[in-house]
Amino acid sequence: MHGMEIKNCLDAGKLLAARREIEKTPEQLILVVGAGAVEVVPRHDLLVYADLARWEIQQRRRSREIGNLAAENLDDSPSQKYISADSSSIGEPRIE
Repeated sequence: MHGMEIKNCLDAGKLLAARREIEKTPEQLILVVGAGAVEVVPRHDLLVYADLARWEIQQRRRSREIGNLAAENLDDSPSQKYISADSSSIGEPRIE
């Protein structure tokens, strides 16, 4: 695989701001959804894991609905999206 972790794709300042905002409302129900949600709320009361089948991800890449994680390659051909993660043509993850 590639060894990249989801936390490497998150903006540290925005992550800290989101954590602080959540800490201000300890008695309310807070729902955090999406990849990296556990990084926003590392101490949670309930964690629900939802998965997407590899085949579904491949179909969405081929139809150009999605790009690769931490890459802005929506318009790349499907073959370009499958280049090995250790290839020199892949740059560092983008953090916005």
